[in-house]
Amino acid sequence: MGCHTYNEYKFKHMRFTLAAIILLISGSGCIHGQSIKNTTTTSVKENSAIKGCQYSQAIFGVYFGSKKVGTLIAEKITNHQITTYAIHSEVKINLIIELKIEESIKDVFTKDLLISSVHTREVNDVQKAKNTVVIQGDTYFFNSDNKPTGGTSERITATICSLYFNEPVNETVVYSESYQQFITMVSSKQNTYEMQLPNGTTTTYKYAGPKLMSVFSNTTWGDLKFVREN
Repeated sequence: MGCHTYNEYKFKHMRFTLAAIILLISGSGCIHGQSIKNTTTTSVKENSAIKGCQYSQAIFGVYFGSKKVGTLIAEKITNHQITTYAIHSEVKINLIIELKIEESIKDVFTKDLLISSVHTREVNDVQKAKNTVVIQGDTYFFNSDNKPTGGTSERITATICSLYFNEPVNETVVYSESYQQFITMVSSKQNTYEMQLPNGTTTTYKYAGPKLMSVFSNTTWGDLKFVREN
């Protein structure tokens, strides 16, 4: 089908004080088993147009307090009944030592049902986590670092990654690719949704029409916010 190829994005000089917080908002983070970063001579958008796919991209500036500290890019590609969501982020932090943290998630849905997910995390180019989900029959099987971690027969119709493109109007639980579990989501007011992560952090998603406009997390380290730029 050819719609699984993702463009390469090189994020340079992205820094913020506590990069690990990004995991709280991206749930991941944003994407990405087959990462967005594949080298191609033609952009994903051009490829999707050539092959008849529908393509969407969302770009978010990342703010720690009032300072912009990075960028997150999310993509959605639909080809007939198959929809792929992807997020990629790369951040660098300067604490006692410099750390480069890359997060990737790739979720594949068919007929609004998750059929596979891959989430990876690298620190200074060393893989620190790999979480996968596959469906066999009516059952999902979870793996972390190539070891079984459980499963469920409950349908997965929304994930942290898919929230970047779909307002969860009819959803009460969302699957977290990072925590490998369902998280309850409640509507606090119109177009605004909140979830409490297993670590106690509350994350708020705000939409305008069909678009996610911001994600806010009040963490023990400070306020982290993703603000849409396009």
